[in-house]
Amino acid sequence: MGALGKFVYRGVHANHPALKAAWEGIVVPGNVEGTVSAEEHNAGGISDGSPFTSWTHDPRVAGSYARRTGPGGVVLRVRIDAPPAGASWSWEWSPDIFRESERESEVLLRGIRKEVEVIGHADLETGTRPSIGER
Repeated sequence: MGALGKFVYRGVHANHPALKAAWEGIVVPGNVEGTVSAEEHNAGGISDGSPFTSWTHDPRVAGSYARRTGPGGVVLRVRIDAPPAGASWSWEWSPDIFRESERESEVLLRGIRKEVEVIGHADLETGTRPSIGER
């Protein structure tokens, strides 16, 4: 399996309410106790009440989300392994209704996850990865 199959990526734009946590390698959903279903989350417009965060297998898609509101966003990366026993997070199936139009190939993460790799404000189209200190 290639590197793209081992990792998923999340782009967090510069105006996102969880941007500071993202820069610290912490992923926080809109509402960790939320009752929004995977289907509702995927349909959009209610992420502030969702226990999920959206991830993609395509780093270019994550980069486009990170740049959505201009400079200052961040791209995160995690292995797509199973959560360890007692973890505060889990993976969840996504109906992925945008797969064809945006190449999103979405995966949902339920809960809070720490120690996430911060790639930075990388230009994932060209592969350039500036240092984290350049943010």
